[in-house]
Amino acid sequence: TASAAYVKSLFDEYAESFDKALVADLNYRAPQLLHERVSEFVGNKPQPVFGVLFDAGCGTGLCGPLFRNMTRTLVGVDLSGEMIRKADERGVYDELVQGDLVESLDEYGDSEGKHKGTYIDMVLAADVFVYIGALEQIFRASAFSLKKGG
Repeated sequence: TASAAYVKSLFDEYAESFDKALVADLNYRAPQLLHERVSEFVGNKPQPVFGVLFDAGCGTGLCGPLFRNMTRTLVGVDLSGEMIRKADERGVYDELVQGDLVESLDEYGDSEGKHKGTYIDMVLAADVFVYIGALEQIFRASAFSLKKGG
């Protein structure tokens, strides 16, 4: 498991060239593949399907444009401030948070946090778990922040 400080530093440095390196050079398609699966799941339901979609480890916001029309509120969270800055340039997120995923998820649901009483409909995680290691805390936080059936 990489430390949060290491991950933040790595992606702060990588933010400017991230999209080119992943999409153009490596043919990265995780956001598109996730969008295809979610689109199959929601079918022909009228848009937006979700009230709050939480993009965990949003990076430069590659998922944002694909999921924007599916949700009333699109929230992106990432440790890297530079990645958040790049995601903000896309102009599709309602809220962007530089911070820890578990702490950000803990702001929702029955918490006493900023979004007390608001439940998340879907937590999207395109390419973040590899940097987290043990997933128990993030799954717990997700479970408590998701609305019933989310």
